[in-house]
Amino acid sequence: MKKIFFLITSCFFLYTSLQAQTPAYLNTSLPIDARVKDLVSRLTLKEKVDQMMNSTPAIARLNIPAYNWWNEALHGVARSGPATVFPQAIGLAATFDNALALKESSAISDEARAMYNAFIKNNNHAQYAGLTFWTPNINIFRDPRWGRGQETYGEDPFLTTQMGVAFVKGLQGDNPKYLKTAACAKHFAVHSGPEKLRHEFDVNVSKKDLWETYLPAFHALVNAGVAGVMCAYNSVDGQPCCANTYLLQDVLRDKWKFKGYITSDCGALADIYQGHKYVPTATDAAVIEPLIGNYYGVNKNMVTMLEGIAGHVKPGSQVTYRQGVLLSRNNVNKEDWASGEAKTADATIYVMGISDLIEGEEGESIASPSSGDRVDYNLPSNQIDYLKKLKAGNKKPVIAVITGGSPMNLSEVQKIADAVLLVWYPGEEGGNAIADVIFGNVSPSGKLPLTFPKSLDDLPPFQDYSMKGRTYRYMEAEPMYPFGFGLSYTNFTYSNLKLSTNKVEKNRPVEAAVRVTNSGKVASDEVVQLYLTHLPGGEDIPLYSLKGFKRIHLAAGASREVKFSITPDMMKLVNEEGKSVLNEGEIKVSIAGSLPSKRSEELGAAKPVTATFTVK
Repeated sequence: MKKIFFLITSCFFLYTSLQAQTPAYLNTSLPIDARVKDLVSRLTLKEKVDQMMNSTPAIARLNIPAYNWWNEALHGVARSGPATVFPQAIGLAATFDNALALKESSAISDEARAMYNAFIKNNNHAQYAGLTFWTPNINIFRDPRWGRGQETYGEDPFLTTQMGVAFVKGLQGDNPKYLKTAACAKHFAVHSGPEKLRHEFDVNVSKKDLWETYLPAFHALVNAGVAGVMCAYNSVDGQPCCANTYLLQDVLRDKWKFKGYITSDCGALADIYQGHKYVPTATDAAVIEPLIGNYYGVNKNMVTMLEGIAGHVKPGSQVTYRQGVLLSRNNVNKEDWASGEAKTADATIYVMGISDLIEGEEGESIASPSSGDRVDYNLPSNQIDYLKKLKAGNKKPVIAVITGGSPMNLSEVQKIADAVLLVWYPGEEGGNAIADVIFGNVSPSGKLPLTFPKSLDDLPPFQDYSMKGRTYRYMEAEPMYPFGFGLSYTNFTYSNLKLSTNKVEKNRPVEAAVRVTNSGKVASDEVVQLYLTHLPGGEDIPLYSLKGFKRIHLAAGASREVKFSITPDMMKLVNEEGKSVLNEGEIKVSIAGSLPSKRSEELGAAKPVTATFTVK
């Protein structure tokens, strides 16, 4: 027995001895904060500085591998190995389906983990090989001229919040200890063009607009546990965003208690002294710092629109294809066989619109004369001229399929074409999805996540960041297409709106229920949208505010009751000091399948149902 006891105690002493020799940062049984503190204490000053860059070198003596923080996953793992290419972010927003956003980003993080494992196995630590993704872009698409608006979830803070939170949750997973991948909310804050001026532009914004429009989505993502926040290139109220004490310290760190990492946008450190001239030298800047669309991946299974159409026609049918017109200029050769052939066809599908050569980020849109922004709201005139040529004397249907990531003037297209299908930048399965809609296999059910104005003349200047006159919440001019608008192959009827009370105390919610009926002959999805309006209103009070949405599916003739809970937070308004307050007064509830406006009804959207309640 003594020998056995001696053997056991010897093993115990050997174990404790080995445990004592293991550095704390490698001891997985210790709390993460203790491990980090130990690791940082072992770094030299130079090593600490090196680790502050996006491309960090290996530190062999501490078993730290090289790592590059820069990776993108806006609508699929981008700029890396082959990966699924989902529709551009603005197209995802048009689904008004945060459950789908979660499902998509979960698939992206699955692929990201698999790709990362393969990279590590091959000792690949290059850029775009890591698990830290600078995604999502939750800036507000406040002006249709902004080329990068396609990367966002549209113009509405509530929709952006819902989609952004879901996307972050899918990227990061739900493990209580480990991140699946690391998401990053960008660009903090008040950032949406002009692209050409972003390295020197100073945004002056009211506290009301800041807290009502530009910050809610960032706050929501911080509350959802987003790993990182990227500060923007531009300045806000005289301070570069990446050196902005109010945004980074007062709001992000102190008020919101954000504990994750903050990174500058690429090259924003240089902007602090070169563009904004906020400090004189690079050293000073470093000391003060705290589809396919943009950012796409590649995939061997990309389905073009031609391939999608060809794969959906019945045997015995004929499909011919010709490119009839160049993207944005007149054809050099005036001969044109395609328009003549179109007049002999049962139907013509004309794909038109814009690409990331015309709109996007400043360095990528090589055909844009304005660094990726779209200061011309019209489609290229040669495309419109060709549409007229296709339809002239042609009694057969001409279907216009429009690509792009931002609002554009479709007034002439709508007059000329027999059908108009806006497909955004639809991703690797875009060809099949478009064919499904055209051939009637699926009823379209997308909704606009932003307003299409009739003209840029209806908007304030591009560089004016005030929300007055912008988006559906403050724009009084009649739009071409309203926020939330989208037609399907059926009609929906809204009726029997009921509120749980018509008088409510400030700390109580109001329950709303409405009956939605598919009054047409085709099964389809519908996006039921809830808007609030504070009465009697005023120039500093939104005309409407989206506060809820639910996607439902109804068979032809079927009905369903849809319920919403209107919380006290939803009833609040943001005042001039930037504070959310709940005032006494009357609030109108509107529920419909589009923005509840006269213009929506003119375009064929269902008539909204309304009711009011009083806050006392």
